[in-house]
Amino acid sequence: HGALFRTIDAGQHWQKISLPISDSVNFYMNDVNFLTAQTGLITTESRIGDEGKQIQHDIWYTSNGGQRRKHVVTPISTGISSNSITLSDEKTWWLVDNQNSFGQTNNSKPLMYVTYNAGSTWQERTLPVTDRLATNPQVVERPRFFSSHDGVIQVAFRKAGQPYGG
Repeated sequence: HGALFRTIDAGQHWQKISLPISDSVNFYMNDVNFLTAQTGLITTESRIGDEGKQIQHDIWYTSNGGQRRKHVVTPISTGISSNSITLSDEKTWWLVDNQNSFGQTNNSKPLMYVTYNAGSTWQERTLPVTDRLATNPQVVERPRFFSSHDGVIQVAFRKAGQPYGG
């Protein structure tokens, strides 16, 4: 379970923001990623199905500080985690496919998706890593943007059978 609280007076008072998931569901927040005090994304993970063996990942968008949320349909259903999605502006978001960024698809090149219309449609992007670097990418962090067009992304690589840094 989890809870999200907000302050607008430097921590003197805190208001609980209701989440779009019932307290009876086994869930937790993977990430809270806000661009401004009003605009942000909440990533959740729920255990559902028979004995909670299935995992459901959801992303919720808010444009009013969390008071109301809209469910975001993404091009991937698994692999959404705390380092999966970021906003570069109110309508431009980047989603990293952590499930398929581990050398499993797309010739081992990390997959990303971008939306320019607040999640209505998504376009696939790949990182232009060289063949030598594309061998076994292991961790792809969400991009960090300094403006709507200027950003960086971290990808960690390792040789098969060796620990990170090997």
